[in-house]
Amino acid sequence: MNTVPFISFCSCVFVIGRVYSYPVEKFKFSPGDIVDLTYPFNPQTVYFPQKKGFNDFTLRIDEKLSKNGDVVMRQGHFQAGEHGGTHLDSPAHFGRNGKGMSDLSTEQLVGPAVIINVTTQVRSNPDYYLNLTDIHQFEATHGRIPDGSFVFLYGEWGKRWPDRQRSFGAETPHFGSDFNQLHFPGFDPAATRFLIAERNIRGLGTDGPSVDSAAEIKKEVAAAEKEKASAAIPCAHLQLATKGKIAIEYAAHLEKMPPIGGRIILAPMKNKGGSGAPTRIYGIRPSHKIR
Repeated sequence: MNTVPFISFCSCVFVIGRVYSYPVEKFKFSPGDIVDLTYPFNPQTVYFPQKKGFNDFTLRIDEKLSKNGDVVMRQGHFQAGEHGGTHLDSPAHFGRNGKGMSDLSTEQLVGPAVIINVTTQVRSNPDYYLNLTDIHQFEATHGRIPDGSFVFLYGEWGKRWPDRQRSFGAETPHFGSDFNQLHFPGFDPAATRFLIAERNIRGLGTDGPSVDSAAEIKKEVAAAEKEKASAAIPCAHLQLATKGKIAIEYAAHLEKMPPIGGRIILAPMKNKGGSGAPTRIYGIRPSHKIR
């Protein structure tokens, strides 16, 4: 098995008359210990239904070539919405006074990863809510969810990527922004409250389009239309934003992570004032411990 060469560091503190040396533990890991939980961004990247063209990903490449045709310099220009593909929702996404992307601390972007597998339930009901029973059964098997965790719903939704119609569970290919056609899983509001209040999570994540199920979004949209509100706010998103927590959507390859014991590192674009951003997610499996 190939391993990455390790480097040994030594930290020193100088005091008049003496030098104190504090050896730092050797850092050694196998490439297999770190998993990329990110989909690539390209014109096939799936975005949530909104105004046409608002979220399309475009990339233009400019090249300068030498006389013999070799590339001397290449640079690209891309344009994309914040909330598509593998991405992070900051509290500002559903909170007027919530932190934006450039305000998030590094501590908020690293933590234990918990993967709750509800694939059996989702196969029979694509609008499934991950609920309190699922959480209690998970903890009975794997132990208590650690404080500060990112809790992910895993429903094998990645098998639908990047088919836009299947990714949203849409009834027809031309669904536009008709939420009534959509079907995908998410977190039950009561489960969200429990995880925030009783497990002090850092955030929620999913391998699907939204931490709120399509059924919950439809319910909130209907309530907003009835009350003539300007916008609907799905429950899990609102709870997370209110408490300064993070949402992660379209996380890739969650099946490669253990149910508990792993960690994740989020590396989002630091777009000032942004409510979300494309995000590289690194999953660290427990064979290598990060202190």
